[in-house]
Amino acid sequence: MTNLKSNILLSIVDEVLRLQSCFENVFADLKSLSGLSTLQKLVLSNVLDSPVSPTVPQIGRNLARPRQVIQRIANELVSEGLVEKVPNPNHRRASLLMPTPAALALAHQAEERATSTAHAFLGTVSAERCWVLTSELRELREAIEAFTPSRDARDRPSDSPLTVTSALALL
Repeated sequence: MTNLKSNILLSIVDEVLRLQSCFENVFADLKSLSGLSTLQKLVLSNVLDSPVSPTVPQIGRNLARPRQVIQRIANELVSEGLVEKVPNPNHRRASLLMPTPAALALAHQAEERATSTAHAFLGTVSAERCWVLTSELRELREAIEAFTPSRDARDRPSDSPLTVTSALALL
């Protein structure tokens, strides 16, 4: 049997998956803010972080998920009062998704709590080291996106306007 740990890429995958669990533990107190599913948080973060109101297909491409799945989640967020659909002047059927005041308030609260937690954590690891790690992880992600046979991943620029940057994604 092959030792998967002998392949450095698989070792990186293992560490990233472990980091996800660690981040969830560090930001555990944020989870009580929303009660949203992971996919709901990702879709809402995309709506909040986009410089222009996105459509369901745009979010689907950004998250590499089927449009139908994103449509269902968008409808749930509309029902929750966190997103509203507005007419799209460029496409009659693909509505634009806009955050509601409730979503903006939730995002603001999440940002404040996440920032407080992050500042406390930076007492254990330097900000400079975190910047280096961020740069290295971005390079790795870009290399993976370039390698991935998925056209959507390769065609999406690394600084896509739909990149999730909201603290809401931590909820």
